[in-house]
Amino acid sequence: MTELVLPWAAPEGRLLRDVADVTDYLFLQDPPDPAEVMLVFGGTDRRRALRAADLYRRGLVRRIVLSGGPPKRPTGFATEAEAMGALLEQAGVPAAALVLEHQATNTLENVRFALPWLDGAAAVMLMTKPVHMRRAAMTVRRRLPDARLICVPAAMRDCTRENWASRLEWRATAAAELAAIGRYFAQGDIAALPER
Repeated sequence: MTELVLPWAAPEGRLLRDVADVTDYLFLQDPPDPAEVMLVFGGTDRRRALRAADLYRRGLVRRIVLSGGPPKRPTGFATEAEAMGALLEQAGVPAAALVLEHQATNTLENVRFALPWLDGAAAVMLMTKPVHMRRAAMTVRRRLPDARLICVPAAMRDCTRENWASRLEWRATAAAELAAIGRYFAQGDIAALPER
């Protein structure tokens, strides 16, 4: 397991000195606000699909792009996008509102392969697990510099701003996210976000 080692220098020049800094940096969250399209990043946790369905039913988004290739663990579906699509339809979202992208195997691919459905949108809502939101938003920002990004993470009671640091599993996930942000920056795959 990757260990969370602090202080850590973010690519934007910000120094993360303690758990509170890491929390503020990684766990981006905006109030849900209307957007033309939502990008749901791949994964097998059903909570992102359920939150996306709720936001659709509330009229906050008209189209949902589900991005995710073959799952890392068996789900009964060929792709993560297909599994999330089935959950959304069961939750009352019409198939016509869904776009399924079946190839992506990582965050960068989620964005690259979903870009045709995001390009030109003034506002894009992002849905992923809370600890992954910074890297997801920075990756989208690199490709859509002018879009307003609305970060609305999945509702995950076991990984919140308040409790993530108390669990070794989520501390390791946070450390892995910081490392991935560093790699994406070195490769030129992310862009800084405006101050919040």
